[in-house]
Amino acid sequence: MMNDTFILAFGPLAMIAATVLIVRTVTASARARRETEALVQLHTQLIEKFGTSKELLDYLQADAGRRMLSPAVVASATPIRRIVAAAQAGVVLSFVGVGTWSTRNLFTAETMQAVSFVGIVMLALGLGYIASSIVAYVMSKRWGLLDGKPGNPGAQQ
Repeated sequence: MMNDTFILAFGPLAMIAATVLIVRTVTASARARRETEALVQLHTQLIEKFGTSKELLDYLQADAGRRMLSPAVVASATPIRRIVAAAQAGVVLSFVGVGTWSTRNLFTAETMQAVSFVGIVMLALGLGYIASSIVAYVMSKRWGLLDGKPGNPGAQQ
């Protein structure tokens, strides 16, 4: 009986979480593809602007040319965007977990355990996301990734 109750309580949440994960992955992939296509188009137009290969070589050897074609330009998603997204997910999961856990007394004794378990797991996941975003912020700040000046990750600042 407990297994049925657990499946009834946890099953819909697992399906919703899976759907959200799939939608998020598909949209992130589409956004990355659009950004990559835009970057390729920009590079193609830039190369077409030069009359000779010597002009192109001179440009690519200059600081502006190296910055333009560096891998850092490809990774256009800034660390702060990912940090804020993790913090938002953490706050939402934490509140949903606390809300789910606090409603456990509205159910029968058998269902109460399953609802409590789901609430505690969601709260733990939310707190994990929040902790992860704090660690990512501190590391990004220390490495200079938030200032636009990449530092040496191994060096102490």
